Amino acid sequence: MAKADGPYCHCELQFSDGFACTILMNSVITYRSRKFSSPNYTCFGVKCTSLQQSICRNFSKGLTESNIPFSTVRMANSFFRLPSMDLTHEDKIKHGTFCSELVTEILQVGDILPRSIQAKYVTPSELARTLHKNGFEKITVALPTVVNSKSTAIGLKNNHVALQHKSDPLAFRF
Repeated sequence: MAKADGPYCHCELQFSDGFACTILMNSVITYRSRKFSSPNYTCFGVKCTSLQQSICRNFSKGLTESNIPFSTVRMANSFFRLPSMDLTHEDKIKHGTFCSELVTEILQVGDILPRSIQAKYVTPSELARTLHKNGFEKITVALPTVVNSKSTAIGLKNNHVALQHKSDPLAFRF
């Protein structure tokens, strides 16, 4: 994906408790403790309220119970933007999703990104551009970072999304 729409090839959403939600090729959506040790991550701060983070976290956890698989076809179509149907939750269990669609939808459920964005066409690099256009900024975070529960207030920089460069991923952190 980074060759078609660089510089990012993957993204993950990490919450303030150190757990991250993502999906990788040949797997299903996961929600797990994650340490971002690669220096190739670019982080975007996700400014939100405690309630917004809670909504996103609960939605993420719920998705993992559905065993939604990774979809190479949907990922490729995010770049080519061929007409495709919007999938219901039940459809996604069958047809799958990909990392940047997943992260975009989670942020939309929490009313952090506008719902008018068509998540099915969002590549990791497009997500970075979208975050920037919506006032989110790249931040310097020493990864891994453990933050306290008060870090979810609007304006604090401990929340982020990480984007991976070229053959490395991207993370967005709360």
